[in-house]
Amino acid sequence: MPLFRMSQSQAIKSLREMSSFGLGPQPSQKQMAKLIEKIESQYPQIESYELAFWLGIALRNYTAWFIRGDERKQFLERAVQHLERAYNPAKGRVPESQLNGIASELGALLVDEAVIRDLDRGIAYLERVFNTTQDYVPLLCSYADALYKLGDYGQSAKVATELHRRAKKSPEWKDGAPPAPRRIAAKAYRAQAKRLKKEGRTKQAIAVFKKLVRTGFATENDQHFLAKLEAALK
Repeated sequence: MPLFRMSQSQAIKSLREMSSFGLGPQPSQKQMAKLIEKIESQYPQIESYELAFWLGIALRNYTAWFIRGDERKQFLERAVQHLERAYNPAKGRVPESQLNGIASELGALLVDEAVIRDLDRGIAYLERVFNTTQDYVPLLCSYADALYKLGDYGQSAKVATELHRRAKKSPEWKDGAPPAPRRIAAKAYRAQAKRLKKEGRTKQAIAVFKKLVRTGFATENDQHFLAKLEAALK
């Protein structure tokens, strides 16, 4: 039994402060591991979605800052477990924006981290966020990327293009839309067009490349490739 038992509010505050690098000094690996283990041992059955959420974020950041190689898997799995605990009790009890925040973190982890990757689960979380908000959420780039990884190039390009549109409308990005949605959309259109060409469907490949050009995301190489495809049909 620990000599000092932290209240849930104290635990949440400590985890938030330790996980928010940039607002203060970065903790040492020993400090962070000790705090996480202490709170996990004191609260094996977490009822507070906030506590579960911040444990998940703390473990995610701890892994990013201090852990390398295959050892990362066990810490990331724990992060996902805590975030899923945070997500389930939150339904109907917290504002939609907070629920979407949890789902975004969960989905991005399951897509971006190769050692725990589960594209179907990641897409399920991120698709919900995409369909229930009109804001630009940077973590939704992982949704477009997951669709790309599954080979659903058309849908990937569609989602990424929509994210670009949302960013352009957002006051937060008034100085310039972020490049990630454009990059994902462009590579998805290219992959779709090249697959069509490989299948002998050159006209359809040309149509996809023209769609890419209309978005404004095409490179000079894309323009050259389109010209070559059009010349091949003459």
